[in-house]
Amino acid sequence: MTNDGAVETGTNPRSLDGATLEPALAESRLAIVEFWADGCLFSRLLQPKSRRLAARYGDRLLVARCRLDGSEAIVERIGVRYLPAVVLFRAGKPLRKWYGDTPESMLVRAVESLLENVDG
Repeated sequence: MTNDGAVETGTNPRSLDGATLEPALAESRLAIVEFWADGCLFSRLLQPKSRRLAARYGDRLLVARCRLDGSEAIVERIGVRYLPAVVLFRAGKPLRKWYGDTPESMLVRAVESLLENVDG
């Protein structure tokens, strides 16, 4: 068990890129995606948070990391302005965005709220 109460299942975030992001979002009702790039320090800081989110919510929504190096079309479509970025999606449409080393508690609250609205 992790310090936030999630059970470690060994589930990792799904790895996506410019070619696989759109199909993954199309097949997922809900998703939280971390957008990152090589050489970005804050991207490395977010990676463990994505792992914990995948362990905690991976059976209820898509948790993924999308490498953006060379994927300008995605950056433009989703409106990512800075890296790293975390975007919460419903039915393939961005609902909320965070930039930088976002506190995990903020992401958990947003995911919980979205899941309550969908499940409840």
